[in-house]
Amino acid sequence: MRLSQELILFALGKFYEEVNSRFSGKPLKVVISKMGMIDIIYNSNITGKDKEHVSFLVYKLLQKLEDKKMISYRSRGLRFTKKGKREYEKIKRRMQPYLNMLDALQDPRLYKKQKTQTVFNVKH
Repeated sequence: MRLSQELILFALGKFYEEVNSRFSGKPLKVVISKMGMIDIIYNSNITGKDKEHVSFLVYKLLQKLEDKKMISYRSRGLRFTKKGKREYEKIKRRMQPYLNMLDALQDPRLYKKQKTQTVFNVKH
């Protein structure tokens, strides 16, 4: 998969949603460094490239997002600007049907309700 600014925004936004949801109702908020974001993208293995290559690409994309005023980097943490947050919300709305489908397919209750069939796959 090709890395893009959109993918970086989506990954950053989903990371913050997932991690900060664990602290809801508490006066805590998580921030991530550029290196932390690079590690997340690399460990997701979406590019199939080596770490040095991914690090360079993600760093450049983060710089472009900063130049476009979508994110800011202060106090060693990446943060959305208002413009970046709006863009993330647009991406998330577009991706939500796919995420819902993934959640549904990973739910074991789905397979108990549906009439699924198991067949042998015989190769000749």
